[in-house]
Amino acid sequence: MPDYRTCVRGDGGAITRSYNFTAADDDQAVERSGSIEGARIEVWQGDRLVKRLEQSVTVQQFPRRRY
Repeated sequence: MPDYRTCVRGDGGAITRSYNFTAADDDQAVERSGSIEGARIEVWQGDRLVKRLEQSVTVQQFPRRRY
């Protein structure tokens, strides 16, 4: 089974988290990486970019308190 790495990029483009794992193929690696929370995720196998995932993140808006 090949080794993969998932990188989560922050707002400034820097890698904020990274996970190493094994998967049977590229499709399984992308599927497993899609469950990670983050706006921009990259799936790598060695120095080869497998896929870049852009996830929409919604921010819940709370009503303003009046004082």
